[in-house]
Amino acid sequence: MSRLIVVPKQNPKTVYQGSWTGVGGAVEVNDENIVTPGFFRKNYGLAKPDGSLLVPGVDFFYDKRLDTTDGGGVNVWDTGVSGALATGKYMRLVDNTSGKNITDPTGFGKKIIAKLDCGGNPALDEVYVDPAQGMFKGIGGLTYWSRFESLENIANANFKKYAPYYAGTIRGLSSIKFGSCLYQEAYWPAYGCGGISGTIYPHGDTKGFNRGSLSAWSYIYAWRQDSYFDVSAYVNYIIGSSISVIHYSTAGSSPYVALYVNGSEVGRFYPGWIVDHIFVVWDIGAGLSGGKTVKVYVDNVLRIQTDTVFNDTGGSSPTVVMYAYSCNWDHDGAGYAHLDNLKLWDEPDENILSTEWNGGAGNEFFTGGGASLKASYLYVVGSSDPVSVTEANAVGTKAIIQSV
Repeated sequence: MSRLIVVPKQNPKTVYQGSWTGVGGAVEVNDENIVTPGFFRKNYGLAKPDGSLLVPGVDFFYDKRLDTTDGGGVNVWDTGVSGALATGKYMRLVDNTSGKNITDPTGFGKKIIAKLDCGGNPALDEVYVDPAQGMFKGIGGLTYWSRFESLENIANANFKKYAPYYAGTIRGLSSIKFGSCLYQEAYWPAYGCGGISGTIYPHGDTKGFNRGSLSAWSYIYAWRQDSYFDVSAYVNYIIGSSISVIHYSTAGSSPYVALYVNGSEVGRFYPGWIVDHIFVVWDIGAGLSGGKTVKVYVDNVLRIQTDTVFNDTGGSSPTVVMYAYSCNWDHDGAGYAHLDNLKLWDEPDENILSTEWNGGAGNEFFTGGGASLKASYLYVVGSSDPVSVTEANAVGTKAIIQSV
């Protein structure tokens, strides 16, 4: 059972309790952090102040703009950054990191397009919104983030949309950038051969990842005392059999970052023996700038890109593999792989890069899109709908919504 406690603004000590039935108008929510990436409020369409839902073909038009009347659009998008919505405006999204409206040309500079079920692939300067479904797409919803402060932090991540886990063996923790990070080692003193492998499933067993962004810091190192020893290590960012971005080192050679698409190498870059920031964006619909499908940035510089259309990833879950191998006969040698601050988003958003790189200092904290957005909008609550505890402005009141 749900109830509404309404505190009139002119007398904050007066409290009214009652059911949703008979409550006139829509509830206006202001500056609420997004809870479910891609939704203003999941399972709710957006509304007007009188409590009527926004109707396609009447209040807005699919495939037309929502932030301007140009081209037959209907301007119902609020361009403010906080507080109540302006008269005649019914929705707003603001980036928590910059404090700017996502339409601000000095920020994301997005155009707001009404799209049925948010279907299709928005361009990098577009956000799709379906007001009838309360959905949006194209602002980089975070799906996974772990600072890797412990092995438990892999599954119990700092942010997770799915049910992440890891399989195999990860040796433990080390430090390369922000304190603790994951660490893989293969070391066989004198005699012995062997490898160690651990695989992270940031989306759990949820399959398909045709559009997205990835940010991580990695350091790869391999050494040996004699040239005939076989020593190697890598971190491999894999999206099914379609895309592989590998940070690899073998003793006797400089480490490199390589991109493979559909099993074939597209290109590689040799960054040297340093801690590297790896940033990847991909879009099966070739929606990246220049008509590209995959771009790989190493330390804030675009190093590899392709317009090759990769195979659909619907049959596979994204993974990150940490591997080290050493085979020594009479002297020492070892391979090491390190991984820190892994983040994934469900949109290919190159705007994220500057914040993640942060002048080389990196960013260990929450970044961009999804739950890092705050929303303002209107919606109508049904008499039996479950609702979270929150606060919202109704006309002349401060309404506290509770589930009981």
